[in-house]
Amino acid sequence: MKKVISSILCVCLAFLCFAGTKTEVSAAPAESLGASEACAGHTLGTFSGVPACVDSSGNLHVCENNFPDKNFRNYINQQSGGDGYFTEEECGKRTTLSCGQEGITSLSGIEFFIALITLYCNDNQLTKLDVGNNTALTYLYCGDNQLTELNLSNNTALTYLSCNNNQLTKLDVSDNAHLSSLSCSNNQLAELDVSDYTGLTVLYCAGNQLKKLDVSNNTALTELYCGDNQLVELDLSNNTNLEVLFCNNSQLTELDLSNNTLLRTLNCSSNQLTELDLSNNTMLVGMFYNNLQTQLEVFQKDNYWTTDISRIVSHSNLDRITSVSQGNFDAETGIITFDSKVTSFTYTYDVGKDYNAMTVTVTLIEHIHSFSEWQVRTPVSCTKSGLEYRACVCGEEETREIPANGHSFGAWETTKAPTCTEKGSEQRTCSVCKEIETRDIDATGHSWETEFTIDKEPTATEDGSKSIHCKNCDAVKDVTVIPATGTETDPTNPSEPTNPSENPSAPNRTESSTTDNSSNSSESNVPQTGDSFPVAVLIVFFVAAGALTVLLVVNKKRIRSK
Repeated sequence: MKKVISSILCVCLAFLCFAGTKTEVSAAPAESLGASEACAGHTLGTFSGVPACVDSSGNLHVCENNFPDKNFRNYINQQSGGDGYFTEEECGKRTTLSCGQEGITSLSGIEFFIALITLYCNDNQLTKLDVGNNTALTYLYCGDNQLTELNLSNNTALTYLSCNNNQLTKLDVSDNAHLSSLSCSNNQLAELDVSDYTGLTVLYCAGNQLKKLDVSNNTALTELYCGDNQLVELDLSNNTNLEVLFCNNSQLTELDLSNNTLLRTLNCSSNQLTELDLSNNTMLVGMFYNNLQTQLEVFQKDNYWTTDISRIVSHSNLDRITSVSQGNFDAETGIITFDSKVTSFTYTYDVGKDYNAMTVTVTLIEHIHSFSEWQVRTPVSCTKSGLEYRACVCGEEETREIPANGHSFGAWETTKAPTCTEKGSEQRTCSVCKEIETRDIDATGHSWETEFTIDKEPTATEDGSKSIHCKNCDAVKDVTVIPATGTETDPTNPSEPTNPSENPSAPNRTESSTTDNSSNSSESNVPQTGDSFPVAVLIVFFVAAGALTVLLVVNKKRIRSK
């Protein structure tokens, strides 16, 4: 019986030991920390103030929930000693993580290491990086990844940042006042503000899209690498501690290094520099200023060509030009004359160092006139043309005529009204020069009435007259005589009296008229016979016939009544 009991106890003890061993059961993938489901045998809790998958003792489990990226999870597991757990104390002592070149796509889980001071995660496949919980971070190396943005607002202790060779279009380090070294080369930055970082000693910003860079406040700067940008100017007058300067492959046209007396290394090659004075840079031992190029216009004058090198080299430094590859150089004026058209030449310039001179290649471009705006030389008037001109920087001048403006007359005003037979006149005045212009107004001509007007009434003894009158004046036409009436007749329609006498030797017209009128009057009172007699007979006949008929009808009625 005891043996049986002992056996049972042994089996139970073995089961308990087996159940107490650390096992890792695969869980469903989690996209972020604090997943909704914990690994088998674990619970959801917090670690370093962050939701996490932990064991019964609150230890951080190195699982997919806490570290979704396989490669990063493997790296963290190695750091745990291989047991797959981190205690709070172990994380608190972990100040450095170096996981570069591990093929990591996500550093999710980095937030558990709140004591982290240094992070090397360069040369991975990171597209995002969240170090907001790592407030103690001082050194960050995240170059050679695929980062498009980087938020460092919580990392106020940061003194060293290297984010080279990413895809950053913007970099805000305004909250990182303690920065002493910033390396952000080979990104896509169009702007970079480092004006607030007076303690900055090293700045790498080469290979971006910067058009300007202000380092005037960075007085502690000792190394500046800003080449392969689009800089057209660079003010280094306040950077008296500068020892290394790389500003190559930009668009600089001048570079003043007179205040940078500690400069030891200089690379300003492949710019558009035309002169350089290194007389004050006595400590300079490494110099690179090859491939310096610029452009000048060349002008044709009669049968030769000329250019003025003083346009790119100041007159005070013309004596530093030691040689010119082509043409005749006048060191006093800077004029170079060529016998034929050339496309380029080189000159050697003394930079103030006995053992090294600067060679500049100048590309010649045929001058194309660039004229100013047209300017008036002779003013124009209403009747006279003017003259205007424009000039080119080369002295060439063009002129052209300005056509006369012509008068600006107002409306015509009548000065003499026209009549039916006489011309009138009118005038107008120019509002600019006050010249007066006049012209005739044609006579209007008569406007005749359509009906005759009785000018004189005829009488029995005197002729009258009528005519067509003008509506606008006293003119008349078609004057017509109205014969004397002799009797009361319509003067507007006089008729020629009939002469009863065929005697052509009547004494006068008036007497004849009187006689005729009397004769007509007498005859009108005498009954006339002739054509009217048959008509009267017929009337009488019809009346008698009607009366007879009536009598006959009446008589028949009487007879019948009897």
